Amino acid sequence: MLRWLILTLCACATSDSSEPEGALPPLSQATLDTVDPVRLKAHVDVLADDSTGGRIPGSVGHEQAMDYLLGELMELEVEPLGEDGSFLQTFPSSPSSDSFMLDKDGEVVPHAVTQGTNLVARIPGKDPDREHEHILVMAHYDHLGVTADGEIYNGAFDDASGVAVALELARMLVREEARTDRSIVLLLTDEEEFGLDGSGAWIESEMGPGIDVVGGVSVDPVGRPLLPGFAPVVVIGSERSPEFQDVWRQAATFAPDNLDVVFMNRDVIPVFASDQDNLYRADPSVPAVWFVNPGFSFYHTPQDTPITIDYRVLVDDVQFLATAISLLGNTDERWAYEGPTEFGSQTAQDALPLFEGVAAYEELTSVEKVKADEYVATLKAVAEFDDISIVGDPDLFFFEATYFILFDLGASHPGPIPPPFPE
Repeated sequence: MLRWLILTLCACATSDSSEPEGALPPLSQATLDTVDPVRLKAHVDVLADDSTGGRIPGSVGHEQAMDYLLGELMELEVEPLGEDGSFLQTFPSSPSSDSFMLDKDGEVVPHAVTQGTNLVARIPGKDPDREHEHILVMAHYDHLGVTADGEIYNGAFDDASGVAVALELARMLVREEARTDRSIVLLLTDEEEFGLDGSGAWIESEMGPGIDVVGGVSVDPVGRPLLPGFAPVVVIGSERSPEFQDVWRQAATFAPDNLDVVFMNRDVIPVFASDQDNLYRADPSVPAVWFVNPGFSFYHTPQDTPITIDYRVLVDDVQFLATAISLLGNTDERWAYEGPTEFGSQTAQDALPLFEGVAAYEELTSVEKVKADEYVATLKAVAEFDDISIVGDPDLFFFEATYFILFDLGASHPGPIPPPFPE
């Protein structure tokens, strides 16, 4: 991988930490090694199977996926945090006018729904004086249904894999040696695809404001490399709370050598959204990050099937996320939300490792190589001279750069179908 490159950059994930040299990781390797790729694959295979019909709210397949998740939560040592002592939180919903679903007979019909359903659980903190404070872990289990012709949007990458990560993370954190002083809320959201409605409903409900949430993360989407051999984790939005970001950077110092952790300004990708955005809009706002593997080759297409998921990537995701949650859950620090930050040299420094990794990929076309090298040179210049005006229009520059990374490269370099389990 490209770890040596990232270690040389002053803005890399591992260089900003105040963690003293030789510090021990918050979780033992034995605990981290309990992450099971077979179990991760089983979750994705069920949730993104053709039988769930794209998991669009209101459909038979969506209810099937929800029933599966309820069974998984019941097997975990977690507390229900929904209505009437259940894991369920319901909220009003309305159909998407241009979406379709399969009915009980397998026929394509227009989308119809009146109610969304979140699944909510809690892992109590082990410190009686701190368990009222919560770290919120979110992943959405809904998806897009089917095309008008009946092709299924299986949604393996978006976001069955994120739900699998959340479940495996919870399984790890209920272990006595991994429990945190603060409590953990596991929120599997509905209606993310149609306006982030599920997370919004939970935050706005009596349950949301009644729980002291000090920080959050949305895992969405995950499970595919950006390019073959280059599978970074991108942590988005932490700049809105510098002290919160410090903890994530500290967690990155404990990441395995084959995992590149990149930090990205939230406003670099304004066109897209995920559930963490509702924490920014809460009153008061809550520090949160968006946790992503930018392997968008099959995003929102019927080709986003379980066979495209790389479980080596998901294992790394769970282990890094567990490390971060452990650090967040065991500190007594609270983090202030400061809001969006203007693009500047820090934005360029943080994005640079991502573009360095792309530029080093040997299978780029000549046009792609020139473009990647130009982005690297520009970002280096901004960082060196602390002058964002070098890019011209920052909004346009970062939009075009992000589109190149997520979609141009994904379309031309989808990569081979990965093996199902880590080597």
